[in-house]
Amino acid sequence: MSDLRFALRQLAKSPGFTAIAVLTLALGIGLNTGIFSALKGVVLRPLAGVPDSRGLVTVYWTTRGGDRLTLSYVELREFQQRARSLTQLEATGAMTFSLDDGVLARRVWGEYVTGGLHAMLGLQPHLGRLLQPEDDHFPGGALVLVLSHRYWQRRFGGDPTIVGRGVRLNGRLCTIVGVAPPDYLGTTVGFGLDVFVPVAAAEQLRPFGGNGTDLFTKRDFRTLATVARLRPGVSFEQARAEIAAISAALATEFPAEYQGKSAILVPFTRSPFGAQTYMTPIFSLMLGMAALVLLIMCANVANLLLARAASRIHEVAIRLALGASRLRLVRQFLTESVVLALLGGALGGLIASGTPELLRAVWPDTAKTPVVLNAEPDATVFAFTLAASLGSALLFGLLPALQGARTVVLPALKAGPANGSPTRTWGRSALVVAQIAVSVPLLVIAGLLLRSAQRQKSADFGFDPAHVALMSIDLRPNGYDQENGRDFCDRLLHELGRLPGVEVVSLANQLPLEIVPRTQSAIEVPGYVPPPEEALQVMFNTVTADYFRTLRIPLVAGRDFAAADRNSAAKVAIVNETMAARYWPHQNPLGRTFRVWGETREVIGVVRNVKYLTPTEPPHPYFYLPQSQSFQSDLTIQVRTSGDPRLLIKPMIDCIAQLDPRLPVFGVETMADYMKFALSISSFAANGLLLAGLLGLTLTALGVFGTISYAVARRTREIGVRMALGARTTDVVQLVIRQGLWLAAIGAVLGLIGAAASTHLVRSFLFETTTSDPLTYLAVLLLVAVTTLLACWLPSRRATRINPTDALRAE
Repeated sequence: MSDLRFALRQLAKSPGFTAIAVLTLALGIGLNTGIFSALKGVVLRPLAGVPDSRGLVTVYWTTRGGDRLTLSYVELREFQQRARSLTQLEATGAMTFSLDDGVLARRVWGEYVTGGLHAMLGLQPHLGRLLQPEDDHFPGGALVLVLSHRYWQRRFGGDPTIVGRGVRLNGRLCTIVGVAPPDYLGTTVGFGLDVFVPVAAAEQLRPFGGNGTDLFTKRDFRTLATVARLRPGVSFEQARAEIAAISAALATEFPAEYQGKSAILVPFTRSPFGAQTYMTPIFSLMLGMAALVLLIMCANVANLLLARAASRIHEVAIRLALGASRLRLVRQFLTESVVLALLGGALGGLIASGTPELLRAVWPDTAKTPVVLNAEPDATVFAFTLAASLGSALLFGLLPALQGARTVVLPALKAGPANGSPTRTWGRSALVVAQIAVSVPLLVIAGLLLRSAQRQKSADFGFDPAHVALMSIDLRPNGYDQENGRDFCDRLLHELGRLPGVEVVSLANQLPLEIVPRTQSAIEVPGYVPPPEEALQVMFNTVTADYFRTLRIPLVAGRDFAAADRNSAAKVAIVNETMAARYWPHQNPLGRTFRVWGETREVIGVVRNVKYLTPTEPPHPYFYLPQSQSFQSDLTIQVRTSGDPRLLIKPMIDCIAQLDPRLPVFGVETMADYMKFALSISSFAANGLLLAGLLGLTLTALGVFGTISYAVARRTREIGVRMALGARTTDVVQLVIRQGLWLAAIGAVLGLIGAAASTHLVRSFLFETTTSDPLTYLAVLLLVAVTTLLACWLPSRRATRINPTDALRAE
């Protein structure tokens, strides 16, 4: 306590120093805490609102080709019966519904879950009750639903009498039985879901179309992501071995179905079905870069403390002369550092508390998908902040404490309070070199990502997004079957095509760059023998005629879909260049066939490759089916116009309302706006790391400025002597700048070595950019050089104003 009181008095005597040090630390600790908060929400505790998400695991299928597949309902029941290492194995799936409260029908995102899920997660209802096993009996599951707390407030105004009210979900009367706890948004990480219904209700709600029973009867109808808990006393390795044994048994019982597939058990935080798949690598990289920024800030504060220690040498010498031990002085200096770090940590925690709002502000919104990243601070985040603060105190406080305690008593007492030992500048110079060495890899990685993001914006992804308006509909919830749905689509295309300014219009089940593949299927190609690692699982899209014209995807060979390609005609398909080259190499693919869902499809056209999921993906096979032969109810309307596509949005909505006033419309945006979200992951990483790099470089410049200023102050007599002997102003400027450039050169060389060793971490994020991009490295070196020159300029100008007479008279 004596040390603490003395530290507080000392810091209060130097408010300027204290304010600068605390603010510097607050920026570094706040940056790290904010990123850790986001990473924690995605990885460490991804299920918001769940009291205890530790120990949760998931089971899914993997193929030899690296594909990851969910489970079917049939497979779920088999794993539930055979897995003894799991206390419960439950399942969920995200799906869109149409919710009609009697006033307006709107599209909502929901989750169909097995009846025991909510109890297994330990959820407590805000109102009413949650879903129970009794709700989940097939056939004839209960038509009940639970609202999310957020949707209950937004749609129903937080009505406390909502329990027991009836609403129509997909046209069927359902009873609201409860409201979920406030923070719970479902088990699909990164999505904010609005309603929760029992899986068994899918038979009547028919979220997948068809007769409603496919989900429960078809072994290959895989739509369910699993959530489970380990049985007490069972290790993860034991449970994983049991799941592998069950997978092998199923492969023996059903060899045709499970050829090339195996089931795997992983912690739920590593589930491939959620935002963690994409965001974990980004936030992990950003946290590493933020840690480097914190190191730079610690070096800056250490420089401040070294200067402060130099000014206190006389005080330290007196205390040593009076009998104080050097260990006692080290403890005192470290106590001051801890106080600074805790103050900086407290302010940094306040800065980091704005992370959720910052993410919502900088993350591009999408009109189709309810993206929600959980970054709310909790006890884990506060513990991280405390650890970062204490670790920072040790980093920036130890060297000044040791150096201050090594004061030699007699020379320091003779030197007086204002003077220190001239040998004490090596520590400050070493810290500056370290700052530059850390800043260079930061800037190189940020520069590579920035170059990649810039190239993405002007890249050719295989289609033209300009002058296209988008709007999505889902016919299934409004009771459309295949016949009525096809008729509605024909009338819709006809009416939209008559709008002024419309050049061409089409429908598609999904768009390019949708990140998550929603449609893929196993195929058979006559005469093609796949290698062992290939599972012949190919993504596809269902489109109407003129889809390729609308998005300007070039037709390489053959023809487009036509009105004659009806359900009663021969089954046809169009493939991309990669699929044609892989399955029919050195052959004309036109007229060739492949089988999907037991049907033979004839290839009538070949189109150019498109980026289907991410900008950095390699080319892979892809095929298109005509909407008239493979009806899909969840559709996106694409309208190409000769003018501003925003002017078409209201006429498009009015056109749909005339055809069906109760059909929900969503995803209303231009394709240019849609592309912002599609490219948001890489842009988010690039901008975040660029900000970290520039912050680090700015702090490094301050460190260079402080070190050079300190060196000039200590060399006043030397500079005075040089000027008295005839040194010119330019000679003095060169002397000062040369010292700064030497520090920068040493730091830059070390930084380039660090950059070469670390840039492989971002290779998977780069688009048409190599990790050894020479322009990026050159730009970083120039930036460091210019920054160093600017940091040295003011001290060099100050040195030229030294009066030789005054300098020679000074002690």
